[in-house]
Amino acid sequence: MQIAGWSFVIAIFSAAFSTALINIFSIAGFVFWLLSGHAVAQMKRIVRNPICLTLLSFILLLVVSISWSTPSISSALDGIKTYRKLFFFLSVFALCWFLPQWKERLLNALFCSVVLMGFASICVAMGVPGFPEPDPWQGAIFLKNHITQGFLMGLLVLLGVRQILFGTNKLWKIFGGFAVVLAIYVTFYLTNGRTGFLSVGLALGSLVLFLPRTLKQKVVILGVVTLLMAAILATSDRFQNRFSQATAEIEQYSTQVDTKQKTSMGLRMLFWERGFNIIESAPFLGYGVGSWSYQFDQDQLKDGIDKANAKYQVCGNPHNDYIMMAAQVGVFGLMLWLLFLGMMYRFAKIMDFKDSFLMHGMLVIYCCGCLFNSFTYDVTEGTVFLILSASLLGTAFRHIDFFSES
Repeated sequence: MQIAGWSFVIAIFSAAFSTALINIFSIAGFVFWLLSGHAVAQMKRIVRNPICLTLLSFILLLVVSISWSTPSISSALDGIKTYRKLFFFLSVFALCWFLPQWKERLLNALFCSVVLMGFASICVAMGVPGFPEPDPWQGAIFLKNHITQGFLMGLLVLLGVRQILFGTNKLWKIFGGFAVVLAIYVTFYLTNGRTGFLSVGLALGSLVLFLPRTLKQKVVILGVVTLLMAAILATSDRFQNRFSQATAEIEQYSTQVDTKQKTSMGLRMLFWERGFNIIESAPFLGYGVGSWSYQFDQDQLKDGIDKANAKYQVCGNPHNDYIMMAAQVGVFGLMLWLLFLGMMYRFAKIMDFKDSFLMHGMLVIYCCGCLFNSFTYDVTEGTVFLILSASLLGTAFRHIDFFSES
């Protein structure tokens, strides 16, 4: 169990820097958990938990959907592999139920990792020797793309506030405040990612929703967050430019048919439009896991758009988690997934306060971000969210009678 725990910690620490490392160590953590000798006994207990049972039902649906998946069996199996992170949730849930100390280790690993990424982004912006040049489109990005970095910066805001309020000593509280400032500065003043603006904005907004315990506290936090966001939006040229660009791209999509798919928002709207076509043609159970790219091509062919056509687009995912899932496992599968997320939100209320506001904030960032990105399909975003949420929930359910042998 110790080796499994440290493997997951290294995986989370690697999140800000290397997709390969988060893949390798999260898989290693799952394998070592299976080999620990405790996996079978723990699985017998956690399947009684409604959250884990719902997730297992969703996983089973994905596996069974191989039987009706429209592309080749290899494509279906590749599709299953992209969702291996769902198994990590179960193993980390069990790990933190059995050994709750791993929760703080995982949270601290991500906190330190993203702080280091923030420092690295500043070095990129300053042109420090040995660091990459700023990306002309994304800004001061260090190794990862702006979508991943923005998502992680949103989580850093929540983790920083958690340190400010519940840190074990004054130094940790100061470090938490520094982390919040760092996340805001890097996101709004050094990078060009709309996902980052959304993630950090939602993180700050979630403080208003989930942090106050009295009306007076809510008014004070709302006032502080409102003034902070107003100051940021008034002084961040990057935000203003990207917002104007997004508006222009949406208008271009609706008025200029020949070029609408060439912009960032135009591509998303094109993917969503075809995604709804795919869902409409197989609404209940979808076309099977791993079928998205194939069905996207088929929908293009119906309109006479083949690979030789200038309008042809390759689409690995629709940049929308809900469309992605409904296209593969239908509205039934999407409802299972939303039930899983909804129960996470509901049962977050049994957590200690320092964890409940963090869990709720993470869910807000994740669920809203999934409207514009396929976070569960993506390696880093999906893995980080599922591992951290499992650590919080597994610890909270330690003494709940779902695990009773009777």
